[in-house]
Amino acid sequence: MLKERLQKMGIVGCVSCIVGSVVIVIHAPQEHTPSSVQEIWTLATQPAFLVYVAATLSIVLALVLYFEPRFGQTNILVYLGICSSMGSVTVVSIKAIGIAIKLTLEGISQLAYPQTWFFITVAVICVITQLNYLNKVTLININGVMVLFTPWICLCCQNLFFFFWHCFSIY
Repeated sequence: MLKERLQKMGIVGCVSCIVGSVVIVIHAPQEHTPSSVQEIWTLATQPAFLVYVAATLSIVLALVLYFEPRFGQTNILVYLGICSSMGSVTVVSIKAIGIAIKLTLEGISQLAYPQTWFFITVAVICVITQLNYLNKVTLININGVMVLFTPWICLCCQNLFFFFWHCFSIY
């Protein structure tokens, strides 16, 4: 449609994204699916997840305040680190919003709960931040090299999340 051709690095990046996604889905453990926004709120306010969010926000602040002014224009990993770290927080908010929409459509309005509005606010802030820094990445490096690094950044954030989850889990 765009009549663009992928370079070799772009093809390698796309293949690694697809393979990585398939491997993660195949080996993911079965988990309990939360059925209400309050249930997600209970999970999100556990100490392990709060430590993870604090660590993630600390990393994002360090990347934005220290590394971005010094290395942002020459190293796309700074911007990709910001995007992927914020994306790991966005996932929880989007999951809560999805459950709230589902329950509201079933007749159980979730709009009266402050937790729903909190998750909507967090999702909006995270998505705007991600789009801002992703746009900065595309201004620096338009070719397919950024596609290669994205799965590695996502994998690092996932490993950090599971590290905190298992170290501080109360189960």
